[in-house]
Amino acid sequence: MARQYNFQQKPGESLEVYYHRIAKVADQRLVRLEKLAITEEGYGNATQWAYQRAMRDIESWSGEAAARFNTKAPTNTNQLKAKINDIKAFLGSESSTKSGIKATYQKRVNTLNKHYGTQFQTDDLKKLFDSSLWKKLEGKISSDTIIKAIAYIKDNTNNGDDDLVKGLQAQARKRKEVPTFTGDPMVDEVIGDMLRSKKTVNEMYQFFKSV
Repeated sequence: MARQYNFQQKPGESLEVYYHRIAKVADQRLVRLEKLAITEEGYGNATQWAYQRAMRDIESWSGEAAARFNTKAPTNTNQLKAKINDIKAFLGSESSTKSGIKATYQKRVNTLNKHYGTQFQTDDLKKLFDSSLWKKLEGKISSDTIIKAIAYIKDNTNNGDDDLVKGLQAQARKRKEVPTFTGDPMVDEVIGDMLRSKKTVNEMYQFFKSV
């Protein structure tokens, strides 16, 4: 759940001054997330989640070339308030900070381990987000679906046992319809796609060996 951001308008502060003040804070966070994604291992997708939503909001306000919130304030009061709400939504998102992303990782790991019987650590999730496998799949499928699919395969292949993988691949290939692995149609479809691709399976091997 997104944390409540308490950066409130100060008494006597005009709406436009308030807008520029919090826009600057938001832009500083965007810069930090961009730097985090390219400089720190395990945070390669820091520019997803809250960052991506912020970029969509910025584009809707200032056009495709825009990359920051702090531009000329909308002259219409209602539009200015709406843009302020978009900024506050970003600032209030857990994934707008490094510590928030770390907490998000831990929650996801806890959920995976509880529901799939896996033993992932937060560092494992970071490795996944930096892996070639993840980069191949991200943007096409939701991150939760990818993680659930990989967790299922990992849990059922004994960290890449060749015979078990081949068995799962055979199950995926012998029917035209999507085989039932987890009971979740979206996750099962991703599992089937992964297992049908020899290259993807090899990438999974590399990932499994590292966690």
